[in-house]
Amino acid sequence: MKALFTIIIISQLLLILPCSVYGLRLYSHAEYNAARERAVQTARSGDLKSALLSLERLLKLEPDNHGAFNDYLTILIWDEQYNKALHESQFLNLKETPEYVLRSLISAADKEQEIQTLNRLIRIYINKYPVVPIDAPANIAGKSLQEIAGLAASVGMNQTSLSILTTLHKKYPDNQAILADYIQALKTNNQHQEALALLPRVTIEEAPEFVIDALITSSGKLGEKELQKDLLAKVSQPTSEPPAEIEALITTDTKTQSPIQVPVKRKQNNKLSNLSSEKKIIAAARKHLKKHEFEKAQKLLYPLYIKGNRSEALLNTAALYYTSQNDYARAAYIYLQLYELNPGNSTAKRYMILNLFYAGAPFKALEWLQTDPTLLSQDETDKIHTDSKAFKLRWSGYTLPKKVKQADLVNEILAQLQQELSEREPQGYDYNLNRLQMDYIVALQNRGLTQEVLNRYALLYSESYTFPDYVLYNIAKSYLDTRQPEKAREFYLELLQRSPDSYPLHEGLFWAYFDNGEFRKGLEVATKLDAATPVWRKNHNGTIVKENNEKLNTSLLVAMGEAYSDDLAGAQEKLEKMSKTAPYNTEILYNLASLYRWRGWPGKSYDTISTATTFEPDLVSLKIAKAYALFEMYHFSEAETIWDELINEHSDNKLLKRFDKEWQRWHKRQFLLWSDGGNSDSDHSNYGSSDFTIESMLYDKLYKNGLRPFLHQYYTTADFDEGTGRYERIGMGTEYKHNRNKISAEINGSYAGNSDIGLSLHSEHDITDHIEFTFGYDSFSTNIPVRAYYHGIKGQGYKAGAQYRLHEATIFSASYEFLDFSDNNRRNSWSLVARQRLLTRPRVKIDLTPSLYHSTNSRLGGAYFNPEEDTSYSLALTTDWLTYYHYNMKFSQNLELVFGRYDQKNYDTESTYALVYQHKWDITKELNVTYGFKWSSNYYDGDKENRLAGFASLGWLF
Repeated sequence: MKALFTIIIISQLLLILPCSVYGLRLYSHAEYNAARERAVQTARSGDLKSALLSLERLLKLEPDNHGAFNDYLTILIWDEQYNKALHESQFLNLKETPEYVLRSLISAADKEQEIQTLNRLIRIYINKYPVVPIDAPANIAGKSLQEIAGLAASVGMNQTSLSILTTLHKKYPDNQAILADYIQALKTNNQHQEALALLPRVTIEEAPEFVIDALITSSGKLGEKELQKDLLAKVSQPTSEPPAEIEALITTDTKTQSPIQVPVKRKQNNKLSNLSSEKKIIAAARKHLKKHEFEKAQKLLYPLYIKGNRSEALLNTAALYYTSQNDYARAAYIYLQLYELNPGNSTAKRYMILNLFYAGAPFKALEWLQTDPTLLSQDETDKIHTDSKAFKLRWSGYTLPKKVKQADLVNEILAQLQQELSEREPQGYDYNLNRLQMDYIVALQNRGLTQEVLNRYALLYSESYTFPDYVLYNIAKSYLDTRQPEKAREFYLELLQRSPDSYPLHEGLFWAYFDNGEFRKGLEVATKLDAATPVWRKNHNGTIVKENNEKLNTSLLVAMGEAYSDDLAGAQEKLEKMSKTAPYNTEILYNLASLYRWRGWPGKSYDTISTATTFEPDLVSLKIAKAYALFEMYHFSEAETIWDELINEHSDNKLLKRFDKEWQRWHKRQFLLWSDGGNSDSDHSNYGSSDFTIESMLYDKLYKNGLRPFLHQYYTTADFDEGTGRYERIGMGTEYKHNRNKISAEINGSYAGNSDIGLSLHSEHDITDHIEFTFGYDSFSTNIPVRAYYHGIKGQGYKAGAQYRLHEATIFSASYEFLDFSDNNRRNSWSLVARQRLLTRPRVKIDLTPSLYHSTNSRLGGAYFNPEEDTSYSLALTTDWLTYYHYNMKFSQNLELVFGRYDQKNYDTESTYALVYQHKWDITKELNVTYGFKWSSNYYDGDKENRLAGFASLGWLF
């Protein structure tokens, strides 16, 4: 009563405050869905009763929660409460019911022989799914409904098969293949009059034998003797002349009695004569089977069987024939008849079980085996159990109890499938072997052995195997995993022609385009899919009945597509809007946290993930996102604790494997190198007429305490009128990172034999995600011009800086430097720089960078360029063009144009120019190279200098 009162109050509030309804319902959305998911997991682990009880409680809280109700119906059917499930389903809008629920209800109606309900469900199913969707269980995904009808019949769901074929025949009355299956289904369901009524539509000359067989049986059941005789004649003509004595027996037999004539009393010698004739015919058929003359054997056996002969001799011979033809389903049926004829015939029962297994019905085989487990060897029993596990593996969404590792199951299935495949020798087309091969491919993909998947596919393709769509889907995923997106793309495009509404296929195509560098096409796929997916599910009257869960997936795909195209601002806008609508959706929060980190905001990313983990504390993806944010904020011990836990408990998680690769990369040693060299048409500047600089850093791996030792080398030289000056410095030190602070200390000296020992201290402090301060001190500053050093002048340097980083597209920075020269000169310099991105496209970015520089010197003149006061203004326009992209390998070209004005005290203000062109190669995530040239035109003491220089850099993790 209390629950009812609560529901009434909430309903009134919904009417009064329609704008707040969505937010109110979402407040408990995460907890409700978590409880619902726990119930489903409980059911999957085998405790169906507890799961049903939990869902019943949830439905009392939210009677209109369609997701919980669908789960409830499905688990009722798992629990074999078919009547209750069918009764409850009357409250569903079946046209809006998910495919898996419809399929379960069809199974329930078939079990209960609710023919009217079954036909209605089938009609709805066929109208919704002309081809079974790709996200259906893998053993039926992508198959036509005619194929599904055949599968249904093979496992005894005869009424379901008939219902499907009835609807298909009405839609395609002239399709001979559907007609043939339809007649067979009518015969199986004892609707003989309806089967014979379709005879005028059958093209007899081209009809398969099983259709004629069905019509013969139906005509016999209805007493249509002449029709039966005519039909029998069409299938009983041998292709070659039988032995004379057999031909005589057949001729005599068909003249004396029509095939299904009701027996009449005859003299004993006639009976003996007939028995003798049948024995001779069966014996002749056996001789043909031994000689592999299968068609001749069939021509002899078929008339006897059609006439109703069910002797052990005939059935045993027929079983041999069907086994030789790999027609395991019919062979199993023949052995069933032998077993029913003589329940003590354990051999017939044994072979019936084996043939059920070969026919692709392992669960049925196991049911029979439970009645007498001694019939099969342990090896044979293990094979059937293996196939049943592989069958489970084929079902999409199949999960295990938490205590069971998916990897352990897949490893077991792989081993058993591999053993069974090695023991099979293909002889022509073997359905069971084909199915085993397909299961093996799916198991390999589930285990992450993607290259083996592709090797197996290439081998089977060369042997002309056929591949169902669910296997092709796994092959496409394997091409993606092995970095062959162009091949994956072709598979996805082909599969989408057959299943155009499949979200997994569209998502796969999206990734194939992006991984191949076709960003616009990938975004187009996501955008079109999102536009075609409604926010709400409606019934046939247009009334909104529930949210469309697929809309979240498509909206996320569009948002993340923009992020991967470097439109981080657009992606952020979309994700934040989604988060406001559903503030407790962990999937949205996970993606939003990742985006914040990409924009340079690890603190905001951490806060977002912390919120998400209050709802789903055990979710692997959230833990990984938290570890990323912690690492980037230099909380190494906390990040390592999470990494340690995940590696021990979820080592086979694909997302974790990617994170682990990043983790290992962060802890590698690193080598950095920069070089620059050029020529000038003046030696008045500090560059001289020619110059060269090379600097390198060698970092050790990162230690748990945040320390990272390094070696630092610096060399620069320049030619002047008075001689050649140079710095030759080498140092060693360590870097320490903790809580968004980085401090480095280095002791260095000249490796040319001088005693110029120096101490360098530098620090960076991230106050927030946006504000950073830097400080530095060098007792021997390399910012002292090399020309000054040539004349014996040294100096100390002090630095301070601040940066405001709104995001990756907008940055403001300011810096101050004080140089204390040993010749008593004091230089103060200030700079302001701003960078604003003007254009962001997947392959092209344009930045505008204005800058201001000002310096003063206390001592005028000297051996080096030393203006009393100077100021420069510049405006740089930079274009970056991503020319090549393939996963981690990228090649981009960068062009920078700089225009400025330079004002030196006591001299005229002049214009300055620069042109920079460079190539950037990201060869792998561990190796990158940059090289280019720079032309510049500047003024020093009123003299114009043109300089042409080349530069290069290298980054290597090892």
